[in-house]
Formats: sequence, structure tokens, C-alpha cells
Amino acid sequence: MRVTENSTYGVVRDSIQRSRERMDSYLHQLCAGQVPGDTYRNLNVSPHYADQTFKHILVPVWLLTFTYGASVYQAVVNGYTGRIAGRYPKSWVEILLLVLFILCAIGIAVLVSQR
Repeated sequence: MRVTENSTYGVVRDSIQRSRERMDSYLHQLCAGQVPGDTYRNLNVSPHYADQTFKHILVPVWLLTFTYGASVYQAVVNGYTGRIAGRYPKSWVEILLLVLFILCAIGIAVLVSQR
């Protein structure tokens, strides 16, 4: 994908819109938390945003593609936060052992609680 100035502006505009929606939702939750009582009606929160700017930020991103068995997996690592996104192979043997371990722990807990 080739990034042009117009497409960059569109991405920034979309990001600003999503950010405002998230901030509006968060502000509504904060205000609702300040209302005394269990319920409220007609809560109207009207935030005003002024002097908005943005700055470009360069963050390292690592892309990983690997083959495990017959499947191809991809992962992305954010170099700033360390968050990883992607799929990974799951071992049915390890999942089965985990389920058996949990069932044994529950069984032992039931036996101990009956005595």
C-alpha cells in the first residue's frame, strides 16, 4: 500500500474520530459515576475539544512469519509497548493435559471438602 498525503490525512481524520468517540464514552462513564443513586435518566455530556494537534511518531514494529507443520502463522510485535498480536500453534496434548489437571484439582477439592 502506498501512503500518500491524502491517505495519511484520511487515516489521521479517522483516528481523531475514533479517539473522540472513546474519550466521549469515557467521559460519559466518569460523569455517570458521579451521579448519586443507582440509576439516572437523560444524562447529557457535551465535551468541547480545542487546540487539537497531532504529531507523527515512529515506533519499531517487528513482523514475523513462520511455518509450523502445514500451517503458516504471522505475528506482529509493537516495539514500543511490547504487545504481540497474531496466531500461534496450539498443542492439543498440552490442552488435554491442562483440562485433566483442572479436573483432578476439582476432584481433589470435592473429596477434601466432603471429609
